[in-house]
Amino acid sequence: MDEYIENHIFSYYWSNMHYNNVTIPLMMVRKRMHMFVDFIRLHILYNTSPSVQPLAHYLKIYNHFLKSCVNDNGIVLFLQSDFPWIVDFGNNESLKKVKNVKDEFKFVCLYVLCLSGPWSHRVVRLFSSLE
Repeated sequence: MDEYIENHIFSYYWSNMHYNNVTIPLMMVRKRMHMFVDFIRLHILYNTSPSVQPLAHYLKIYNHFLKSCVNDNGIVLFLQSDFPWIVDFGNNESLKKVKNVKDEFKFVCLYVLCLSGPWSHRVVRLFSSLE
């Protein structure tokens, strides 16, 4: 086979492999992060209910997602332009703010604390009551 054609075929193959194995998963992470932000704004920040216990299952799922993102430095670098708050979630100082919250809700609680402003004490109390 001609070397030019062979190079063209391999170039196409590896660009397709990169797109399928790198680009698409990163786009899915970004999409899921946008879904998380929308979920929190809709169901937590504008929620007038005194409890978020009915949402505990979804909060656990999103907490697991956030934890996996924070533990992957490449994903943190990728997401920090759209979600700058994610950079601070990995340090111990941030986690000390939510020491009374169960591990399965800590990262979600940290995000809600970023948005809560003067109601941060209510947020911590709300999340520490989750089971």
